[in-house]
Amino acid sequence: MKRIIDHTGIIILIILIGGILIYENKIALKEAERPYMEREEESTVDGYEDPEETLFYLLYQIQNENLDGALRCCAVSDLAEYFDMGAYLSCVEEFSGTDFIPPSDERGGAYWQVSVSKLAFDYAVQLDRCMEELVRGHTFKVYGIASLEPDEPDGRYYERMDQISTILGARDVCEMIAYGELDGASVELRFSLARYKRYWKVLSFSTLAYYEADKPDIRICSKEFDEKNIMDLERMSEDVLPPNYNLISSRGEEDAEELVSNFFLYLQRGDAVSAMTYFDLGLPEGNILVTVEALERQKKAAEWVRDFYYRVLLYDKNDVAWASRHFQDEPGYLPEKLYVRNMVFVDFDTIELTEETENSCSYTVIYRYDGQRFTNVLTLEYTDQWRITNIEQKFSV
Repeated sequence: MKRIIDHTGIIILIILIGGILIYENKIALKEAERPYMEREEESTVDGYEDPEETLFYLLYQIQNENLDGALRCCAVSDLAEYFDMGAYLSCVEEFSGTDFIPPSDERGGAYWQVSVSKLAFDYAVQLDRCMEELVRGHTFKVYGIASLEPDEPDGRYYERMDQISTILGARDVCEMIAYGELDGASVELRFSLARYKRYWKVLSFSTLAYYEADKPDIRICSKEFDEKNIMDLERMSEDVLPPNYNLISSRGEEDAEELVSNFFLYLQRGDAVSAMTYFDLGLPEGNILVTVEALERQKKAAEWVRDFYYRVLLYDKNDVAWASRHFQDEPGYLPEKLYVRNMVFVDFDTIELTEETENSCSYTVIYRYDGQRFTNVLTLEYTDQWRITNIEQKFSV
């Protein structure tokens, strides 16, 4: 009887020790403190209930080359939170992998931050092009803003707009046109907007039919304008919208292997924000200058996180091929496969230092999911701390 009791005690001790180790490795690991750079500027308005006012605000920010201000009226966080991947797949019956917005899980979830980072950069590129074509070295005046829709819209038009609204998770969508004068020539600018809750946000710098355009839709027009009808954009000078995207703080660790281990644990827990703070984002502490370059570095980190999840969760090409034949009757199949909660079943079994110099090192990480083996090589550099500068995927068998 004593031997049985001793044996039982050993088993309980092993279970307790195992539980403590699991807790310290996967639960006690705290999320990053203050992962976002703080912004001192407070908002003065929450949004605009008229699409004309949203465009008016946008054009004021463009004219003043205020990238941060212009981003705040774009549908950055809204698309990240409300995009309906199932509705999109059911409509277009085509899955383009990581080329479009991931399924929205929840605000603050893994894909939400990934999408916000990607969309903030995409909108910043479009806004920078607007500033290049309208402001830098140019004279641009605005004379009017109007709705752009067919003279006699039929049922198919409204059905199409409703379908687009469903995919975007918006209450409504519309197309608008701004009339102006660019270097003395009459022009018109076309936009698409979406309404989320009460407020209208800029969706694209073109009509919905040309949403994939890589530059703003600016056209020469035949209208003539009277100088006395010029619109005073300056009346928007006191308006500040709340921020709808984040600048992630870059942090590191004194121990490189600890950073690599924590990084993958964050990914396994779906904490994309904490994982992204380990990248070298190129922004010194306290620097909140919003530039296309800064947003691009953050976007690259977000894309790697997104690709990591897609690579693991959609490893089965036959499964993806089956889903692509059933977008009409099973549109939610792929979004379900992509839920980050599935990462709890990933097993990280090897973290090995494979290269080391004075200020840089590389680690090979091997992990398994559903019987599949995956390998990544992480490159880290040391400045004040170790940070990730590159991640390379290796194909394992």
